[in-house]
Amino acid sequence: MRINTLLALVALVLLCLPHMADAKDTLPEDKTAARVLVYFMVGRDETPEASVTTEQFKSHLELLKDGGYNVASLPDISKAYKQNTALPDKTVSITFDGGDKSILTNAVPLLERHNFPYTLFISTDRTDANDPRYLNWDDIDKLSKSGLMTVGLHPQAYSMIGHQTAAHIRSKINNATSRLRDKTGSNAKFFSYPFGKHTNDYKSVLSNYNFDITFGQHSGVAHSNIHDAPLPRFTMTENYADLDRFTMIINSLPLSTTDITPTTSYVTNNPAIGFSVSEHLTYKLSKLSCFTSGQDKPTLNIIGNRVEIRLDQPSSQDHFRVNCTMPVKNKNEDKTTSWRWLGFLFHINEPFVKLQ
Repeated sequence: MRINTLLALVALVLLCLPHMADAKDTLPEDKTAARVLVYFMVGRDETPEASVTTEQFKSHLELLKDGGYNVASLPDISKAYKQNTALPDKTVSITFDGGDKSILTNAVPLLERHNFPYTLFISTDRTDANDPRYLNWDDIDKLSKSGLMTVGLHPQAYSMIGHQTAAHIRSKINNATSRLRDKTGSNAKFFSYPFGKHTNDYKSVLSNYNFDITFGQHSGVAHSNIHDAPLPRFTMTENYADLDRFTMIINSLPLSTTDITPTTSYVTNNPAIGFSVSEHLTYKLSKLSCFTSGQDKPTLNIIGNRVEIRLDQPSSQDHFRVNCTMPVKNKNEDKTTSWRWLGFLFHINEPFVKLQ
């Protein structure tokens, strides 16, 4: 009897091992994971640094449709976050920044063909200008009739106002919110920092408004446990919109972290970047890889569950990204099925200082 009982227990353990390995790579944050995409222009081939080609955009939507992804609106994601409920697996959300006219002419017909919801962030100065390069209020009214479009806000002008006084920042947001209310009769529930740039003062001002979610332009997977806004989005431009990278993005998972530094996107040329990972991920820190745009891999100092990143040389650009990824294995631990992703976007406002 004892031998049979022992054999039964061994069999049960062996049966559970694959599932245990699978569970080891699952975090609570995965249940509310949303891969939020941000496009700026579609089909503006003369500006590839801010646009994707129409064919690239078409292929993105077809992959989302054929791959069974849940293309969700920001209101649906926000509702899940407020109610602390799970999102469907493979949730993706589509957003646009800047209000370029190509969104109407090249992107929206494809979105409507697939019945995909999307969010359009606008700066009211551009919308008021009746400039043929940008969407105007008639366009906004036309797009709203489909029921697929949600309007979000930038400040009044699509510009970086992070280094202005709190009063100046507040005036630009007040002007935008009141103008949107005058023209549409509604208030925006979502805000996007132009160029993804923000300061702690900027974030503090925004906390006094009724925005459900604010967004930056740093890469990463949004989830409900991110408490230090803004939430991340994956930027889509021609050089970074091929299907291999797009597939990697829409299959990515959150890299659960706390105590992220710095808390502002305006930094010296060698900021002291750091974060602590969830205790569930500490055992995998040896697999963590970080990359800096325009230079070699940065130096990683890992102590316990804390990661400190140091640049070895100054950035050659006035802004740069740092992206960190960690592989996620399948239940047999023999194949990477996706990546956990954490990203930073920094704007340099002080000279490079070599950190010790």
